[in-house]
Amino acid sequence: MAGVLDDLSGITYDYDQDRLLVITNGEGAQIVALNTSGNVLARYPLAGFVDTEGLAYLGGGRVVVTEEIDQRLSFIQLPEMPQTIHREADQFISIGINNNTKNKGFEGVTYDPIGDRLFVIKERDPRQLYEIGGVVRSLKGRLSTEIIDRTSWVDDGVFARDLADVYYHPTTGHLILLSEQSKLLIELDSDGRYISYRSLLEGFKDVFTPKVHPEGVTMDAHGRLYVVAEPNLFYSFSPQPPK
Repeated sequence: MAGVLDDLSGITYDYDQDRLLVITNGEGAQIVALNTSGNVLARYPLAGFVDTEGLAYLGGGRVVVTEEIDQRLSFIQLPEMPQTIHREADQFISIGINNNTKNKGFEGVTYDPIGDRLFVIKERDPRQLYEIGGVVRSLKGRLSTEIIDRTSWVDDGVFARDLADVYYHPTTGHLILLSEQSKLLIELDSDGRYISYRSLLEGFKDVFTPKVHPEGVTMDAHGRLYVVAEPNLFYSFSPQPPK
């Protein structure tokens, strides 16, 4: 992707400005705003953050960023004018459950704006899924956070080897989980039951080669699906018109 550094790791849709936000996790980590064609609109360098992996838009210019090793969720209000964002200035939640130092922690995050819930995934060893309710209410000073272990949803319905990202679809209430190693998208319903899957290799073998590592997934208001991959790749898939 022109203008974006290597190590693309997560992507989310900013529905307030009809733009995409991506995050990198290499040296000089940053959040980068893109239009839906993948062109750079703005950059927000991240200072003090370590191993940033996931990114989700919460509305009103606010995002949440996951740091894998610390299993930390930092809540950031994006400034109106692009500038450096400092880690110590942010509100955060840290969940040290089944934590380790082998780079297998929090990998992806998504937000349900109607239910005010985050869904957070742990990559593997073990694969895990958490639901965190009352997030935005708590950020406004009304502490009401509830953490629910939804790992049984993964155990029952996700046959992929790892979890790289997760996307909450607000219209259906379904979750779409991305596997980097298996190169799969797997859909679960609102009760965590398996619905369907799509292999990223079917029809795209020349695109998703062994050297391509899909890391982030999201959708926009028009039904377009976006996938970002390491080292520096951006894919857009438009819905097929009805026959």
